[in-house]
Amino acid sequence: MICLHDRLVRKLVNELEDKHWFDRINYFMEYKRNKFSGEVDVLAYKREENMYYFFEVKCSYEHDKIRKARKQYYRFKKAFPELKTRGILYTPRKIRRIR
Repeated sequence: MICLHDRLVRKLVNELEDKHWFDRINYFMEYKRNKFSGEVDVLAYKREENMYYFFEVKCSYEHDKIRKARKQYYRFKKAFPELKTRGILYTPRKIRRIR
């Protein structure tokens, strides 16, 4: 059985693919670089902006989930400092930029 988190990731990927905003979309992507490791729920690339969009999917919009998403995003930025990135938190009820 697929858990809620995985269903939300697949829903987000389908929505992004349907809108054709991005040139490339990867999901459930693991990384290990510059002494940092983690997993990206969805990483989308937009060529015209030369920008990577880091989507962190959470099942609820709670303070600890927001904090964890921010921590995951900043870990990714430390692993790939040369990439232009924008972090986005995706939950069933809200989509919010990670700052």
